[in-house]
Amino acid sequence: DPFWEAAAADATPIFIHPAHQELAIRRQGQPYEFGLGMLTDTALAASALVFGGVLDRHPGLRIALSHGCGSYPWVHPRLCYMATRAPAAPSAEHLDELVRRLWADCLVFDPAHLGLLVQRFGADHLLYGTDHPFLPERFAGPRAVITEAIAAGTGVDEGALGANALKFLGLHNRN
Repeated sequence: DPFWEAAAADATPIFIHPAHQELAIRRQGQPYEFGLGMLTDTALAASALVFGGVLDRHPGLRIALSHGCGSYPWVHPRLCYMATRAPAAPSAEHLDELVRRLWADCLVFDPAHLGLLVQRFGADHLLYGTDHPFLPERFAGPRAVITEAIAAGTGVDEGALGANALKFLGLHNRN
């Protein structure tokens, strides 16, 4: 909590990206570490922020999670279903509001996935992501996923190409 308190007090943007998937006990090597491990670790981080009370206790936090927040957008309804069944549990609406405070990058490899990110986080909370300098041949044109999603009418807008990042970083009001 002291870390989150300081980040909120200073309006420090936090970017969460998984590392060292080989240290977790599960299937190791590729394609598992890159294809599933990173997405699972990111979803675990997001669920700890939402369901662990971090976002409730520190409403001023600005937190972005890599790779579309991993598998979290897909598992959020299941998590909410179980979390709202306990006595004195938060409402699903409150949990949805907490999730909409998170930010996610658009590095998801598929324009169709971005529609769900808009639904969970809002179009204004989607960020351009590259994963530079890893796998340079795959990430030579990360704008394409965003522009394809815009053209397909997924709800993604031009803000994901740069303006949203300025807002996340607290630079949108500078001259």
